Amino acid sequence: MMLLARHHGFPQTRLARATMPILLILGLYGCATRLPEDIALQHSPQQLVLASEQFVVAEDLSIPSPEEVLALDDEMRAFLADIVEGSVTDKAIMVNLLDRLLISGPYVLRYDNLKTYTARETFHAGEGNCLSFTNLFVALARSAGLKVYFQEIKVPHNWEQQGETWMYNRHINARVDLEEHGEFVVDFNFTPMRDEFHQRRISDEAALSQFYNNMGVHWMMAERYDLSYLNLREAISMSSRRAYFWTNLGVLYSRVGDDSRAESAWLHALSVKNEPSAASNLARYYKRVGNEKHAAYFQEEVRRFRHRNPYYLYKTAESAYHAGDYRESISSLEQAVRIRDNEEQFYRLLGLNYIEIGDVDQAREAMEKASQYAVSDTSRRSYNRKLELLEGTE
Repeated sequence: MMLLARHHGFPQTRLARATMPILLILGLYGCATRLPEDIALQHSPQQLVLASEQFVVAEDLSIPSPEEVLALDDEMRAFLADIVEGSVTDKAIMVNLLDRLLISGPYVLRYDNLKTYTARETFHAGEGNCLSFTNLFVALARSAGLKVYFQEIKVPHNWEQQGETWMYNRHINARVDLEEHGEFVVDFNFTPMRDEFHQRRISDEAALSQFYNNMGVHWMMAERYDLSYLNLREAISMSSRRAYFWTNLGVLYSRVGDDSRAESAWLHALSVKNEPSAASNLARYYKRVGNEKHAAYFQEEVRRFRHRNPYYLYKTAESAYHAGDYRESISSLEQAVRIRDNEEQFYRLLGLNYIEIGDVDQAREAMEKASQYAVSDTSRRSYNRKLELLEGTE
């Protein structure tokens, strides 16, 4: 099984994608991993971005340029002109633009986490993920004269499985500076975001690198390895310090049977930053080739990543709960809460576990915490109903 990463708007193997494809599980960002002294890269980072003989890129094959990702066509300009003409202020332009895109039409967008598009493609397809929507909004808003920037949100790790590949999703949105009216966040994720989630403005180059990473993952999953390579190479050229870009490149090389380049790409990812997907891929690779020493080393790295990550512990607890192992689930959740004590989902699952073992007092306490940290009124009302039911339970 491979791991990738991508954005909510972008792809990583294990891949990562910005809501993004994938290599392994959840990890914390930090310093680069210290590699064993008897491991060395067989290929330099510069060599890794040169195409392997395992796939051939045709001379006439191309991908969208950075300018094309945010470009408008005549139909989009006409759509925007109608909005600008009917708006008196910059704030009205922003509000009316969002209304036309999301509510009143004729181009009402549909959310699809797997669709990463340019601004033009999003407009005409009427669908896309958060990165696609943000590309479209930024392109239109800037053309209307608004000051708008890309913004990356550090959200809890969110993995999904596609066959033998795990995809790690990241998130991106836009921030509009209306000067005297203040700044507004435009987010196309319809799940409420916690205020404490770290938000940081990123450059167009950083945002567009996520687009190319996502497209690299998309084409990899479609087995168009030539297009995958072109997109991942572009992502790395724009943002070479994104460790998961190198992880995804390693997955690509692994897919085409170039193990030496795959190994070097994953090792380089770990030299850039603690990258659990890269460590997981390396553990699997060394086990497959019979290098038990190195396999054990990277398996331990993955174990350490996982047990410092509250969201991995939550997933472990969730699996134990569904298997009926309630005390094991509680143990994992208690460890998760010690690391991060304000996640409603942790307390909700704790409460359900305590209900199953008949500990009403602990269940009530957990549900109260879940209600306290709920991100939506709907969730809070649900927890309060559960608390009312527990009041009459002994």
